[in-house]
Formats: sequence, C-alpha cells, structure tokens
Amino acid sequence: MTGYSYIYIILSIILLLYSVRHRLDLLCVAFVCYLVYSMYCIPGIGISGLYRPKLSPSLYYSVYLQILIMFVAAVAVRHSQKQQNVIQTKGWKEDTNDKTLRISFRIYTLIIVAFAVMNIASVGLNSFAAGKSVIWEQTNIFYVVSLYGAWPAFAYGIHKNDKMVWIPSLLIEMTIFFAGSRAFVTTMIVIFLCEKGTILWKNRKNSMRIYILGALGVAFLLLYRMVDKYIMAGDIAGAINTLKNPVVWSTAFEFNEPRVIIANYDYAFTSGVRFPIGDVVYRIIDFIPGLTSIFNIKLEYPEYYSTWLMEQVHGSAGVGGSIWGESYSMLGFFGIILFTLIWLAFIYKCNKHLDYHENHSYFIVALGTYFAWYINRLDFNRVGQACKVMFFCFLIWVVIYLVLGGAVRIGRFSIKLRKAITIIKRREIF
Repeated sequence: MTGYSYIYIILSIILLLYSVRHRLDLLCVAFVCYLVYSMYCIPGIGISGLYRPKLSPSLYYSVYLQILIMFVAAVAVRHSQKQQNVIQTKGWKEDTNDKTLRISFRIYTLIIVAFAVMNIASVGLNSFAAGKSVIWEQTNIFYVVSLYGAWPAFAYGIHKNDKMVWIPSLLIEMTIFFAGSRAFVTTMIVIFLCEKGTILWKNRKNSMRIYILGALGVAFLLLYRMVDKYIMAGDIAGAINTLKNPVVWSTAFEFNEPRVIIANYDYAFTSGVRFPIGDVVYRIIDFIPGLTSIFNIKLEYPEYYSTWLMEQVHGSAGVGGSIWGESYSMLGFFGIILFTLIWLAFIYKCNKHLDYHENHSYFIVALGTYFAWYINRLDFNRVGQACKVMFFCFLIWVVIYLVLGGAVRIGRFSIKLRKAITIIKRREIF
C-alpha cells in the first residue's frame, strides 16, 4: 500500500460509518456500493484484460473528490431528515381506492410475464443453461422489457404484500439468474432491503439486522457465481464438491469485478483520450428516445464506452464499463464532478419515493435502486437504455391505470382519463 491507499482508507471509513449508522435507503446503498467498487484503491492495483496497472495518482484524486462529495451530501440529507423526523410526503392523495391500483399492477404483471413467457417458449428452457450470452442473442426486446419491468411490480408486491404480483415478477428475474446474470435479482434484493430498512426507520429501530441480511445476500451471490455453471447443467453434486474447496471461497471473496471496474476507471486517465464534442453531445441526448436519429451525429468513438475499452485492453464484456471514466473522457474532472452531483441528486429524488406516496413511485424506486448500486460499472448508453426501457414499462402501466379510472400526478399535473373524456363529450354537446 501507498500513502494514497491510507488516505482512501480514512475517507472510506468516515463515509461508511456515517452511512450505516443512519437509515438504510437508496443513498446508503449508493455510498456503500461506490466504496465496494473502488475498494481496490487499497492495494492500488487493477486488472482489466491486458491492462494491469498500479493505480494512477489522478485516479486517487478523482476517487477522493467523489467520496468527499458523497460525504457532504450524506451530512446534508441526514440532517434534513433528522429535522423532519418523518418521511416527507407531498400531501397529495390519490382519489381512487387501492383496489384500482392493485388491479392495474396485476394486469401489468400479467403483461410482462407474457413478454417473458413468449421469449422463453421461443428459445426453449435448455438455452438458458447455455448462459446469458446465448440468451441475449436469441431473445428479443420484450424479454429485456420484462426483466426491467419486473422491478416496479416487485416493489409494489412487497410493499402491499401482494403475492400475485411479487412472486411472478421474481420468477421472471430468476430465469436470467439461472442463465448466469445476477444484476436483475440483485436489484430486487436491494429493493427488498430498502423496504425493510424504511419500515425500521419509521419505527425508530436499528437497521443492523438488514445490513447483516444484505451481507449474507452478497456472500450468496459471490459464491453462486463460482458454481452457476454446475447449477445450470443440473450437476448439484459438482457444485457441492466445488464449494468444499477452500480456494473457491477465497477466489469468490476476492471481489474480482471491482478490480476490473477500477482498472477501467484508471484507464481513462492513463490513456489520455478525450471525446470530441459530437461524441459528448450524443451521449447526453441519447437519454431522450429518438433524438440521436434526428440529429444523426457522426461518432469518432464507439457508441458504448465499454466497446472502446474492450478494443483497447481486451477486457471482459461483462464488466467492461466505467461511467466515471467515461465522464472524465467527456469533460475531464469537471465531468466527474458534474455527473456525480447529477447521480446523487437523482438518487435523492428517488429516495423520497421509498414511502410510495405516489402511485407511480414504484417505477421511480426501481430505477433509482438499479442506479444506486450498479451505475459504477455501466456506461452512459446503458444508463440511457435503462431509463428508456423503464419509461416504456411506465407507459404500459399508466395506460392500464388510467383506463381503470385511476389518476396520476406528475409534478403539478394530475392526469385522469375519465375526466378528459367527460370534457371532450361536453364540448361535442355544445
């Protein structure tokens, strides 16, 4: 270890201790997961394909800066929550009964289950045993929609204790978990932990049990990664024998993925690559559906930052990105500061919906959960993709809900379909 490592350890301990002694919510998840993904700043090494660096001073300065920003944000938010002493809601009450919301989510869940079943039937169950790469090649966009769309359904199901919603949504995610992708199930686990953490916080009880449960969940996912091929092949005996080997356990808890992510982050500094303005604009406007087609910007670098990284260092496709490295390649240190602030502001807004005071809060919490724990290994285009898919899922639900007679409030606007139809009929009469 170097002096840079000791500074990182001190800053990390301060942020970690301050985070876990307060409420377990999306902000806490964001802080802790950032520290997990940057933990290889302690030994000061990274491994991403052929790039195996001793981490650069610029990388450490950037990480220090982000930790300080998070700590200031944590202090400000926790002080505000302590003053309020309750979860602040907007005071707007839905004018339809809970039955309408329940029916809308059950119909919505039925639709996303149909999307998943349609794809499972087309590729066959045996294909899932071949691995996630095969599944991504053989399934269509509706399977992706079902995977993202299961999150808000699960959030509603566990919050309202509706088994007809949360069980089918969990089964959808288990299909891709079986194929070897853990991110979708992990997002559900985090949603569940934040739900329980919010309940404990409301009752002014300690969240230590939830932290322990979360740690056990992480341990399970790490160990499952070591035996998932045996499980997919139906070789339970092989999986058990593998877990009997102490080397397997030590390898599992090396947290290899953070070592790759930190190397990807570091490469942005050592490569010296800075994106031209066209590539920067493309990445920003890609969050709005259709804009990249309208402006037709010619890119000098690949659309996905992870693609460029793989071309440069021949790293893994599974953990090939680094949104913070991409932020630096776009706008330098200013980009890292700017997008860290935007990320934290978004998580803060999503965090306010953990009490689900709006009927569409389930979609906001679902997306916020995904970005809270997973954003460190994504790139801008994949963040934009998640936003667009979740918006599409929201549109599916909101149409169902409005048709059933529900009303949705977005900002200062309240939308109610039956009221709009009544106004139109009155105009036709006159």
